[in-house]
Amino acid sequence: MKYAEIKIKFLGFVNGSNPQLVIVDSINQEENGLRDQFLFKENPTEQYHIQIKANTSDQNQAIKDAFDIYLVGNGPYETDIDSEYVYLYLTVPTEQFYWITYDGLNIEKGIDNSYSPEFSLSLISEPNPRELLNAYNDNVVYIERGGTENINVKFNGQLPITIYPSPVNGEGYYLNLKEAAIPLINENNFLDEIVPNIEEDGYIYQDNSMFLNMSIELIATLEGRQFTEMLRYYFTKSVEQIANFKDSVFHIDNDKYYLLLPKGKIDDIHRVTYYYGYPFDITFFSNLEKTITLKNITTGHEIGGINILQHINRLFFSQGSEDFTINDILPIQTGINRIEMVMDEEKSLMLYVNKKEPVCAPYFKFYRNRGGWGYIRFEKEFTIKNKVKDGKEIKVDYEGIQNTLTRSLTAKESSIEMEFMTEFLEDWEMQNFKDFLKSPRVEMFVGNLFQKQEKDSWIGVKVGSSSLDNKSLKTKRNRERVKIEFQEYSLSL
Repeated sequence: MKYAEIKIKFLGFVNGSNPQLVIVDSINQEENGLRDQFLFKENPTEQYHIQIKANTSDQNQAIKDAFDIYLVGNGPYETDIDSEYVYLYLTVPTEQFYWITYDGLNIEKGIDNSYSPEFSLSLISEPNPRELLNAYNDNVVYIERGGTENINVKFNGQLPITIYPSPVNGEGYYLNLKEAAIPLINENNFLDEIVPNIEEDGYIYQDNSMFLNMSIELIATLEGRQFTEMLRYYFTKSVEQIANFKDSVFHIDNDKYYLLLPKGKIDDIHRVTYYYGYPFDITFFSNLEKTITLKNITTGHEIGGINILQHINRLFFSQGSEDFTINDILPIQTGINRIEMVMDEEKSLMLYVNKKEPVCAPYFKFYRNRGGWGYIRFEKEFTIKNKVKDGKEIKVDYEGIQNTLTRSLTAKESSIEMEFMTEFLEDWEMQNFKDFLKSPRVEMFVGNLFQKQEKDSWIGVKVGSSSLDNKSLKTKRNRERVKIEFQEYSLSL
């Protein structure tokens, strides 16, 4: 039996490389995948390749053939074709199609999930399932109660819970996705597990730790019959303030790509400071694997053929060493560089990169509130203090006075506190500094200037309390002080 339908009518190819078709449904359980992705090739070599044909009817048949091989043979699907459309059906009542997206093609498409089973749960409200959600914000699904008494829930097949109707009005169930999204997306406690090796692996690295594809299984009983429904949402490891929420809404299929960087409040342009001589990268999202072009509009240079991956990408400008930097493929001048990331014929991302001259000075990286890693360098002169804290004291004197040399021992905790002054900060650099102060994970670079980073090149530190002078924030350039502390050792008893 058929329960959901997609229909596709091929009209032609459009200018551009790597034409592809993406089917998004509730079946996919790939750890880091949103979809089944089909690539159009002159000479297909994989099951998910669709052979390029000379006319539209033959191309429709080639699409059906690929569906038959890759989908029907591996899941609950059926296909059909007529003189106009290719049809793909789901044969499981609890599943549904979510979206069709494509690149380099001109098609007509449609989705019909109306073949729903007799028993189902109705959603009163939910977050948009095709928007990237912030894992650390409240995202609530409100489910109509109907005749059910409770719902058993699993997230990605784990974290089982049972929810009950709201005690406020008893008309529905409230499910806050944050409670499951946080432990699933942050299993590594904000650890940066990527150590770039540009000479061997290039400049682009996929970081799956910042992205979560979360399926939700809802199991309910109605009239003595148990049934299951599936929901799916996508998250980045991020949080946003209520006042800025609307500025960060990102639709996976319509917007396609975005930079995980703060934007200017006036001109809506992303800006970042690149401290030459130290490790540095920028983070961005792409809904598809594709090839992009980088242009430095300031210098007139460009480089094409940059292969990016689906979901979270990190573009490393430098791994710390003087060789193998972004300058080898795209020259970056000292000062402002207007970098255009040409994602496709219709979409580009604009980034202003302020490259600073190399200076041997304290350098830190930190996890941003909107996801991705930020970097900041302080003035090279700073103060340092050794701090010792007494722990518990125990008595060791059990002898008479004639044999007593030591009466007690005291546990000690030793730490180092350093006070730094920022360089003069522009307004976008001040936003970067605010993220630094609020970051859940801050690490200090312990290598030297122009030294390639290794796994142990960073040590975790604690950022002390700091306050920003609101009056100074109105000035063009600012300088701020901050205290950094890290534990040296402890001698416990």
